[in-house]
Amino acid sequence: MRSSKVASPQVVPLSKPQQLQQQADHPDGAGAFEDPVFACTFYEPTSVLDRHLSSSPAASDPLLLLDHIPVLPHSSSWDEPPIPSSPTDDWDPVTWFLGGDKADDPALPTPFKPFHQFLDNNNHALHCSSTALPGPLPFSDPFSPALVDRDCRGGPSLLPAPPPSDASTTFDDAHLIQLIRAAQALESDDPSHAALILARLNQTLSAPAGRPIQRAACYFREALQCLLDASGHQQQQRHRLYHHHHQQPGATAAAEPLLSPGELVHKITAFKALSDLSPVPQFASFTTNQTVLEAVEGARSIHLLDFDLGLGGHWSSFMHDVAERCRAARSPPPALRLTAVVPAESLETSLSAENLMDFARGLGLAFSIDFVRVGSLGTAALGAIRLAAGDSVAVSFTPASLRLFGDSAESVARFIRFIRRVSPRVAVFVDTESSSRSSSPAYSGLPPSQHQQPFRRAFTAGLEHCSAFLASLDAAAAAVGYGDDQVWRVERWLVRPRVLASVAASLSLGGAALPWREMLETAGMKPVPFSEFTESQAEWLSQRAPVGGFQVARREWSMVLSWQGKDLAATSAWRC
Repeated sequence: MRSSKVASPQVVPLSKPQQLQQQADHPDGAGAFEDPVFACTFYEPTSVLDRHLSSSPAASDPLLLLDHIPVLPHSSSWDEPPIPSSPTDDWDPVTWFLGGDKADDPALPTPFKPFHQFLDNNNHALHCSSTALPGPLPFSDPFSPALVDRDCRGGPSLLPAPPPSDASTTFDDAHLIQLIRAAQALESDDPSHAALILARLNQTLSAPAGRPIQRAACYFREALQCLLDASGHQQQQRHRLYHHHHQQPGATAAAEPLLSPGELVHKITAFKALSDLSPVPQFASFTTNQTVLEAVEGARSIHLLDFDLGLGGHWSSFMHDVAERCRAARSPPPALRLTAVVPAESLETSLSAENLMDFARGLGLAFSIDFVRVGSLGTAALGAIRLAAGDSVAVSFTPASLRLFGDSAESVARFIRFIRRVSPRVAVFVDTESSSRSSSPAYSGLPPSQHQQPFRRAFTAGLEHCSAFLASLDAAAAAVGYGDDQVWRVERWLVRPRVLASVAASLSLGGAALPWREMLETAGMKPVPFSEFTESQAEWLSQRAPVGGFQVARREWSMVLSWQGKDLAATSAWRC
């Protein structure tokens, strides 16, 4: 693969984006619960410390506080002199990696293939309006205990364009209750009742329009419909997720479908929009990278295991920091090896690998990347990971990682045991999906009468979280003047796929999988406190968001990002 020769901010497009453009032009070739559930947004690594973020007053939002991440005493054992970081410091490689203004591009001394050329070539297909979103609308509390705890008994398609902003029918508490009833009906193995309820909701929730809670409800209704459709084909596999196109032989049941070239263009653009609107991806990426950097300090050979690679842009930032540290210390850089465990190799993984290889080459780093395809092997695929003596291993994983290996509690336990056997310097868990963190009866602390319907309660927690995240996007979009189609693009290509996958996995696990913390501790892992530098920089990052209301706090061993009191993301670190 040829690389661009960059001697100034001007770069030359490579052949791969041009090939993708040709393929794209030719389509053929979510009241606070009593349960201790978590709620935070999906994680898809994008960029770190985006220089273009700023603060402005937050819009009001009616959703309830999500404050269920446990709290334990904190002590910091990894504190060290910080590397200065400020809005005027060196360029941010990941922001540039995912696309930025050409005027902001640094004069890199190395060959590098940026994504913004890939996006610019597809500008005609990705044109969007500049209409700003309206502010949050008044809405009664959709998650009051009176609604959530009440007795609830009694084919998805691609969205070609943003739905109209005005809904034809009014969404209210009654519709929300009906949606939760449908989730309970599926949990109770009553698909006919669930089908009847979903049919009634079809007109109101046919498209993700309106307020955040209504749009979140639309995605969760679609997730239930996917499960219902799957159960009609094969009752024993009601957890199967939407795979009506791009399904690959041997793919796991809840894996997200592979993307075509045109779809990948949309996803990359959605990541750029998300980075402009929300500090969530930057928070997740920065806390992960900084924790790994501190853990592998002084290592001569670093092996990174990533179980949720995404576009891989967060590792370019990691490599940049490694190179800067070595340059400051006047020491040779370590050898870097990245092993990404993926459902299947795809256009997305190939593009990520090529960009990371080019970037490492430009920094003068010895870097290699391997992909381990899970397919239908489940946790048996972990045996293909090559571990070398002397490597300092660091692991990065998320709740989405469990969907790589199947949909049972045993497969999750095997995965955790594997992490323990690897004995990494650090394992960083980016806690992202409330539905995967619903507590089992053994850990919930609830009376027996409230241990029932774990899927229903996990489903409602995920719905609450999703609506809070969408509300934060709406507020940011109004502040920066983004049109509603930019927000819709983030929802369509990033939020929706994760909602579909997480709901399917939650039902398969009965909504009662052991919390990650207990599972890691049971496997012999111990939590590691974050350094003061990591906390201060994460707080600084949150203050650069386009709207106010974001806060960073330590809760137990987690670093938590919240917006207006609602938890959106949490990162924790573990080691043997």
